[in-house]
Amino acid sequence: MLLSVIVPVHNENQSLLEMDFRLHQALRSLEKGFEYQIIYIDDGSTDNSNLLLKNLSKNFRTELVTLRANFGKSMALLAGFKYAKGEFIATIDSDLQDFPEDIPVMFNFMQETNCDVVCGWRFKRKDTFAKKLVSKLYNYTIKIITGLEIHDHNCGLKLYRKNVISHISVYGQFHRYLALQAHLSKFIIKECRVQNAPRKFGESKYPTLRMEGIFDLISVLLASNARFTPSHFFGIVSSFPFIGSTLIMIYLLSLHTYAVFTGDNTYLITSRPLFVIAVFLFLASIQILTAGLVCDFYLSKVMQNDNEKTLSYIVKDNKE
Repeated sequence: MLLSVIVPVHNENQSLLEMDFRLHQALRSLEKGFEYQIIYIDDGSTDNSNLLLKNLSKNFRTELVTLRANFGKSMALLAGFKYAKGEFIATIDSDLQDFPEDIPVMFNFMQETNCDVVCGWRFKRKDTFAKKLVSKLYNYTIKIITGLEIHDHNCGLKLYRKNVISHISVYGQFHRYLALQAHLSKFIIKECRVQNAPRKFGESKYPTLRMEGIFDLISVLLASNARFTPSHFFGIVSSFPFIGSTLIMIYLLSLHTYAVFTGDNTYLITSRPLFVIAVFLFLASIQILTAGLVCDFYLSKVMQNDNEKTLSYIVKDNKE
C-alpha cells in the first residue's frame, strides 16, 4: 500500500458520490500498479451519509470507519491515521471545495522536493471576505511566532509521510496545527498551490476558526518544545505580579520606616491600601507558579496519549 487518503465526513450525503468517483479517477491517474486506499470517517452523520458510505466501501480499495457521535475533525483524522496502511497519507475534506485531482499533483511535488509534509495552498480561495481575512491574519500570526511560512494552515488538503504521524498529537482542535507540529518536530514542510471551488451543498460542518483555536496554538507551542515546559511559561507569567508586589512592598517599607522615626502614623504599612494590593499580587504569582508545576507533574504522567483507548471508545463497529 503506497497511499492512503483520509476523508472526514459529517452530513455530506449530497457530495459523496461525486467525491468518491473523482477520488478514484484521480488516484488511478497515477502510474500503473499504484496501490491506494480511501478511508471515509463518518463523524456522527445524522443524514444518510453512513448508508451511502457503506455502499461505497464495497469497493476493495475503500474502507469505512464510523464514529459513535460527532467528535469533531481532529478525532476523525485520528481514527483515519490509525487505519491508514499507506507509506504516504493524504487528507481531504468531503465537501468538494478541495479538488481530489490535486492529490497526484501534491504526491509528485513531494517526490520532487523530498519533503515530509505538503500543505495545500488555496491561493484563489472561493470563500467569503470575512473568512479569508481571518485566515490571513491567523496564518500571518503563526508565521511571526513560529517562523513557518505557510499561507493556508487550515486547508484540509495535506499530504504526509507516514513517519510524521507518530510525532504529532491529534485531539481537540489540533487538526489545524498538524503541519505546525511537524515543523516544530524538525520535519520539512512545503506548500503546493491547489484549486478551490465554492461549496456546492449545504454549509461548512467544521468552522474555519474558533476562539479555542488560539488556546490550542499556545498548547502546541508549549507541548512541542521539550526545553520549554509549562512551569517555565507559568514561571514567566508569575514573575510579573511578583515584581509588581516586590516594588510596592519596597515603596511601602520605605514609607513605614519613615513613619517609625517621625511618628507619622499615616505612613504605617498597615494603613496603606497598597499593602492589600501587594499581598494580592504576591498570592497571585504563587498560584500561577503552582499551576505550572501541577501541569508539569501531569504531563510527566501522560506524555504519551493513550490513543488506543480513545479509538476503542469513539469508533463504532459498522455491524452495530
